[in-house]
Amino acid sequence: HVSRVASVSVNRAIFIKNSGHGSAFCIKHNISKSFIANSTFLGNKALYGGGVDVQSVKTVYLLRLKIIINSARIGAGIHLMKITFCSVVHSSFVHNKALYSGGAINAHDGAILKLYRLSLVTNFAMGSNGEGGAIQVTNIKNCSVINSTFVGNRAQKYGGGMSAQHGNSVNFYRVTFINNSVSVAGGAFSNRDNHYVHFFNSVFMSNTMNAIHIAHS
Repeated sequence: HVSRVASVSVNRAIFIKNSGHGSAFCIKHNISKSFIANSTFLGNKALYGGGVDVQSVKTVYLLRLKIIINSARIGAGIHLMKITFCSVVHSSFVHNKALYSGGAINAHDGAILKLYRLSLVTNFAMGSNGEGGAIQVTNIKNCSVINSTFVGNRAQKYGGGMSAQHGNSVNFYRVTFINNSVSVAGGAFSNRDNHYVHFFNSVFMSNTMNAIHIAHS
C-alpha cells in the first residue's frame, strides 16, 4: 500500500497469489504520478482491484502488464477511482473474475481514460447484477478504446464485453468484439446515459443478447 508520496514507479515486478482487503498493489491519496510497467499480476484476490487498485491519483500510466486469474468484488484486474488521466497500453487481461462489475477493469469518477492495444479474454462479472464482463466505466468524462480485442467475456446483466454509464463520451477505434455474452442486454457493449458513443472501423461477431445496447433513463 502506497500513499501520500509525490510519485510511484514499478518496473519488471511479479505479484502472485496475494490476498487481503487491498489489492496486490494499492496506490492511494494525493499522488501526482504513478507508473507501472512490464509486470505480471497472477492469482491475486481483493475487495477492489485484485491486481492493481489506484485511487485519487492525478496521472496513471500502465504499460505492458499481464493481468491473469485475479478476483475482486469490483475490478478484478484493475480498479481506478478519481483519476485525472489514465492510460492502459499493450496489456493482456485473461480469466479475471469480478463479483459485481469490471472483470478486467473497473474505472469510475474520473476524467480521461485511454485504453490502447488491450487483449481482454474470458473475463467475467458474474454476480446477479454483474456488469462489464471485461470493462466497466462509470462517470468517466472521456473514454477511448483503441486497437483492442474483446473475446469470450461475460457479464450477468449488461455489457458482456464492456459497460459504460453516466459519462460524457465513449469512443471505439478499430476494436473487435467476438463471442461476448450477457443474460440481459449488450453482449458486446452496453451504454446507459453517456451523451456520445462512437464506433470507428470496429467488428462485432457472435455476441449474444444483442451486440450493442443503448439506453437512456
